[in-house]
Amino acid sequence: AHGPHLVLVIDQSGSVSDTLLERFFAEVEALGKQLTITILPFDAGCRVEEAWVWRKGERPELNRTRGGGTDSDAPTNVINEHAQATGWEGAVFVTDGQCGKPGYCLVPRLWILGPGDSLAWTETDETVVVIDESAAAKSQPGWM
Repeated sequence: AHGPHLVLVIDQSGSVSDTLLERFFAEVEALGKQLTITILPFDAGCRVEEAWVWRKGERPELNRTRGGGTDSDAPTNVINEHAQATGWEGAVFVTDGQCGKPGYCLVPRLWILGPGDSLAWTETDETVVVIDESAAAKSQPGWM
């Protein structure tokens, strides 16, 4: 069965703590058991060359590769430029939401925010999910 080809856009800006990043990776691990997904890290910049594929059932080593400001237009522009060639059908942004509202995205966007976080902009017709504060974070040794 073909699952959707997703690109998972991970905010690694300075406002995202290592603890929150570990929480994001723990949440994503559940997806990685069911789907093959492309991981695309970003902060104020984003390059398609930094994308890598997390294959179904694998447990890759996950490390912070960025730490600057935040610009969600940077990954949106990469997605818009490469979605057709890569086959990306949807984008999941994991972030603390502390950036300006991005421009139009060619594929549907879903926003996953850390506990207590919200998007810096209030008007959106895109789906926004906030990680439940009471859910136990299962951070894994060596993930950061």
